[in-house]
Amino acid sequence: MIRITLAMAMLATMLIGCGNDNTPEAEAVDDTAISEETAVTEVGNSVCPVMGNSVVQGQYFHWEGYRIGICCPGCESAFRDAPEVYIPALLDDPAVPDEVKEGLAEIAGSDEGSL
Repeated sequence: MIRITLAMAMLATMLIGCGNDNTPEAEAVDDTAISEETAVTEVGNSVCPVMGNSVVQGQYFHWEGYRIGICCPGCESAFRDAPEVYIPALLDDPAVPDEVKEGLAEIAGSDEGSL
């Protein structure tokens, strides 16, 4: 059942697409929800974990204390809906430092049902 759900999430993402026109301009990101005291770890990924496109400068979101780069705003909701599907792409990205991969792997392995 989980495999079917994950496959459906991936299929929906691929069919819908993200609308990335590969332009370097990006919409402004609202950081007001993140306070200065909140520690956020920069993942530093170069590839969008959802669509596999290059990360667009200025396109990112915060999740579980990590700042994850994406190619377009639509990828954030796909990741949040099924992080267990997309974390492996971050673990495979050579741009992501090993210590960040370790933390993400810990989250993914802790309790996949709670992601």
